[in-house]
Amino acid sequence: MISIATVITNLSLYIESNTGWCEEHISATEVLGLLLGLIITGVPLAVIVTLYVQLRKFFNIFVFRSYMLLHFFIHLAPSSNTTTTSNTTTTTGPSCKRLLLLFLKEKIVFFLATISTSISLPSQCSSYNILSDYYRVTTYTVSCGSGTCESSMNAWYRVTGAAGSQLATSPVNTGGCGTYYPAWFNGTLPTTPGFTTSGVACVNVNSTLCYLGYSGPVVLATNCNGFYVFYLTSLSCPCCSCWYYPRYCTE
Repeated sequence: MISIATVITNLSLYIESNTGWCEEHISATEVLGLLLGLIITGVPLAVIVTLYVQLRKFFNIFVFRSYMLLHFFIHLAPSSNTTTTSNTTTTTGPSCKRLLLLFLKEKIVFFLATISTSISLPSQCSSYNILSDYYRVTTYTVSCGSGTCESSMNAWYRVTGAAGSQLATSPVNTGGCGTYYPAWFNGTLPTTPGFTTSGVACVNVNSTLCYLGYSGPVVLATNCNGFYVFYLTSLSCPCCSCWYYPRYCTE
């Protein structure tokens, strides 16, 4: 968190760089009062960071209102310092109050924009295995593909390449993705980056969409801000032919 002393120091440099003279007096009470008003009229930044994921749409509203509040104050501030004596008006330089408001607007909007684009993602979003087998897509019915039993898949996987972009999220017809026992993700994919949801692997056996004998492994799904990763566990392989090996299907 940036201290008030840092803000005021930067403010002095900002004003000095924008004008060589600034004769309008701004008291410490005015500066602190404006800062306090901005804090009171919005949600503290520390709270926003903590609650951003849960309150994403409200955060966007806060950003807009903060911007409009500063814009309103800037509109009210005089554009320059003027002194009137004996019917003579003298302009001595830019308004320090206006420069103060412009400075705060620039810095606060920058801070809010930085927070809104900072998303903390879990480790599985950068450390995962790849599923890119062409025969995993739900529309593939030509052959049973590799014929490998998926009995050792206890890790995070990202679906990509010829396999598509995610696990199938609805029942797959018998014979789809090269197997008579296609497995699909029975759950809801997370819509918020960084969030993880859970579901189960359902296996369609002879039109029983979630056959109890083969279904049940817990599947986790994490939104990695642009793609999903899935924690897949082993599937039972009751028979000796690849057509009868349950397989995680993709789309």
